[in-house]
Amino acid sequence: MAIYDMKSTSSRVFANGSHPTITMNGDLVIVAGWSSTASSNLYYCVGNCYDTDIPTIGWGEQLTYDDGDQATISINDSGYAVSVHRSTTDSNNLFYRVGKIDKEKYIINWGESIKFNAGTDPFLSINEKVAVAVWSSTESTNLYYSIGTIDTDKLTIKWSSGVKYDAGLHPTVSINKENDVILGHASASSTNLYYQYGSVTADLTQLKLVHNNNYDKGDSNDLTITDGGVIWESHKSSNDDDAFYKRGTVTNDTITWDTLNYTVDRTTSIRISGLQTLSSQTQVGVSIRLIDGNIETVIQKITKTD
Repeated sequence: MAIYDMKSTSSRVFANGSHPTITMNGDLVIVAGWSSTASSNLYYCVGNCYDTDIPTIGWGEQLTYDDGDQATISINDSGYAVSVHRSTTDSNNLFYRVGKIDKEKYIINWGESIKFNAGTDPFLSINEKVAVAVWSSTESTNLYYSIGTIDTDKLTIKWSSGVKYDAGLHPTVSINKENDVILGHASASSTNLYYQYGSVTADLTQLKLVHNNNYDKGDSNDLTITDGGVIWESHKSSNDDDAFYKRGTVTNDTITWDTLNYTVDRTTSIRISGLQTLSSQTQVGVSIRLIDGNIETVIQKITKTD
């Protein structure tokens, strides 16, 4: 079991908001997003990690891009962004929007907002080939996924039909360049945490999931998988606002968790983005959290110490 040390630096505190989301690609371009608490506006902000010795993010402006709530944004190494969100005028409808990042201007040129399914609590992850979206049913605890192929010319996605894959709360998904996927969710009682590991089928239409593991206690887990099969995880305590991080590696389709030396934060919500490798001993990651109604981004430098 490897031992890692993680040092965190607070990067920026945005205005009041809810449902924070964050994503980072291999060029260390970062996009943060959140919902307004004063209106139905959705916001995003583009940043760049420009000092990897002491990681720091340079941010652009905070910009509105849609109306709704429960938004998640994911970006790929080609500079495309996809957002999914729930409608606030009809809470059963889920919408997506594709955009192209202009990292010189720190903006995203978005396409139109398009309905793709019905449900609540949507989440997605994209790579160069596909988008994988997950969500909860509004009528039960059933969880669904859909796989889409991105048309970068039209800024649209062709989605497969929704597929039921489990039951629980707060679904999340992450996909890497090799089309490996990891899905996370909490139990219906918000006390047990689960992950499922697998891959996208060769025809890019389904997920082949091989494990459904109860790996910890807590709520609102988020897992992200790197191209090398490294897993970065965060979750909240079920009893208070303590937040925890884990780091692990995929071995024989299951995750072996490493020892991560880190003092926990206190937060009411936390989202993470994938680790990017700086050297054989060092990786950098980014997270976004909600503390007393404020959205705060944090950048982490993770170093192997054993």
